[in-house]
Amino acid sequence: DFAYFLNKSTEIGFIQNNNHPILNITGLPGAKLNEAVMFENNSLGVVTGISEAFIQVATYSKIPLPVDSKVIRTSMSIRLPVGEELLGKTVDVFNNPTNVSSTPNDITDTVSLDILPKNISTRKKITQPYYTGVAVVDVLLPLGKGQRELIIGDTQTGKTSFLLQLCSFQVKMGSIVIYCCIGKSKSDIKSIEHYLDTYKLKDRAILYISESTDPLISIISAPLAAMSTAEWFCTHGYDVTLILD
Repeated sequence: DFAYFLNKSTEIGFIQNNNHPILNITGLPGAKLNEAVMFENNSLGVVTGISEAFIQVATYSKIPLPVDSKVIRTSMSIRLPVGEELLGKTVDVFNNPTNVSSTPNDITDTVSLDILPKNISTRKKITQPYYTGVAVVDVLLPLGKGQRELIIGDTQTGKTSFLLQLCSFQVKMGSIVIYCCIGKSKSDIKSIEHYLDTYKLKDRAILYISESTDPLISIISAPLAAMSTAEWFCTHGYDVTLILD
């Protein structure tokens, strides 16, 4: 929390200008790009720009922070708790379950929010087919396991419905599904949650949510968190389907 980092740090900053969710901070001369900072209300921010007069911070706080509020450096980038305990959970961009009663216990491993992808030369060639469970797609558009695929189309044309059918089939095939909602409405998120619960997919799935009303940095961070978590599961021997919606 804020008191912990306050005791460790020799630099204390103050909010000079608030154009929520972008803040100008003075008093943190040692801050580095992409470093996490913490505000008095224990919300986090990320350093996105540095100048001689101030540093620029994007805040995850949903409410505007008052000018002259204290800010403290953490001397680290944002790291996420990750492990099998996340399966079956609906989580935010920090891998915190949105349902307090379902907080995972004893997660000791962590990953960086924004990890560097492996060099393409270190990745294996695609040799196995990937099936969506939708016959017309599997016949007309052969996919490979490990392939990236873009699904495009106008709104309300069934893209999410197709992705949910894909989730159901991949869970039956033994894969883990990580579904990331990027800036979606609460009703859309509830609909996806309801589908995962109804078809008993939740135990093999992780649902990341960022709502359209969230700060911009939260919406940007949601796919980064989902990708970092997917990489962790891949390196631990799981087949993973990652969906960014």
